[in-house]
This record gives sequence, C-alpha cells and structure tokens, in this order.
Amino acid sequence: MKKVIIGLLVIMLGSVSFSTAQRKEGFTYGLAEVRVAPFERITIRGKVEIVLVQTQMPERVFIEGNQQDLTAITVTSKDGELAIAGSRNYTGSEKLVVTVYYNNLKKIAGNFNGGSSSGNIAGN
Repeated sequence: MKKVIIGLLVIMLGSVSFSTAQRKEGFTYGLAEVRVAPFERITIRGKVEIVLVQTQMPERVFIEGNQQDLTAITVTSKDGELAIAGSRNYTGSEKLVVTVYYNNLKKIAGNFNGGSSSGNIAGN
C-alpha cells in the first residue's frame, strides 16, 4: 500500500510541475516528431537532454520543450548514425528534451561541457 501511495504522489507532483511549466509566461509547449533511418550509433553535440527508450518500433525521435526553441535542435540519420545537435544560438534557457526510440544501439558519443566522451553500450 505504501508503494502505491508513494507512486501516486510522484505522479501527482510530476503533473503539477509539468502543468506549471506549460503556463510559464512566454512558454508555449511544443512537440516535434522526426522520423529517422535505422541507426546503431548516436552522436550528440551541444546542450541537449537525451532520453533513450528501447523498443521494437524504433526510428522515431521526439523533441519537446518551448515551441519557439524546437528548431534549435537538428536530428539527422545517415549510414547507421543518428546525429543530434543543438545550434550554437541556443542558450538553453528553456530545457529541450530529445527522446530517442531505438532497437539496437551500440555506441554513443558526444561533446559535453566543453569535453568529449564516447562509449559502447553493454550487451550489444
């Protein structure tokens, strides 16, 4: 019973913070879907928050955040690599979240906080 109550509280708090973000002055929630070619590698550049979701129906990327900032993120897919980049003009004042649906991911690489990093995905 305790677990159910805690789970409900987390959902309720998440709903409150989400609805508050939507009403923030100058903020209009936006969502963009990008269809991509199959990929096994992801390269990330810029100030971008990524959420990875493993699924049997990949090849979709969703960008969500302030409607006027959605174009600050570019998503391309070529030769088995998904490239996600934040434009240099994007200040990151409003968080943009990029949700990537994948099936067979082997490697992630990117430039983070002025440095770069890469790694293989365990089990693939």
